[in-house]
Amino acid sequence: MKREDASKHLAAYLQAMGLRLPEGELATCAERTAELFASRIRSLHEPLPTVSTFPAPASGGAVKVEDVGFYSLCAHHLVPFFGTVELLYVPSERVIGFGGIARAVDYFSRRPQLQEGFTEELAGFFDSLVSPLGLEVRVCARQLCVELHGHGTQTRYTTTARRGEL
Repeated sequence: MKREDASKHLAAYLQAMGLRLPEGELATCAERTAELFASRIRSLHEPLPTVSTFPAPASGGAVKVEDVGFYSLCAHHLVPFFGTVELLYVPSERVIGFGGIARAVDYFSRRPQLQEGFTEELAGFFDSLVSPLGLEVRVCARQLCVELHGHGTQTRYTTTARRGEL
């Protein structure tokens, strides 16, 4: 990824839209925006972080992790959608380390995508990691593309993906 090229093309786009970049607050807009976008799509260029698993306790109870925050980019408009992820699963033989859950959510959020796909991707990843008896991933997010169009201001959209039986 060549950030300088991205910055140059972004500057040309902004100027074509009528913005005067060399002036005042916009002087470094293209460079800063290119840097920000590079950080928001970095999972396309980096390996998956380590996610540890551990032997499941004999109790057989469910594991629920709530309010794992994330920021992602809408694949249709390249503007943010953001919110929280909830993971509920019934372990079979292994449990997922709590820190690994947060790292996985952050990793999978750093790419342009639709919320529905993000939800399914997380469910598939966690399912393949520990093969639980049942699993549900719930993503609740605000979609800035909808809000910027003037529809559904501050509405939260929820998507779910399930595997097995809970």
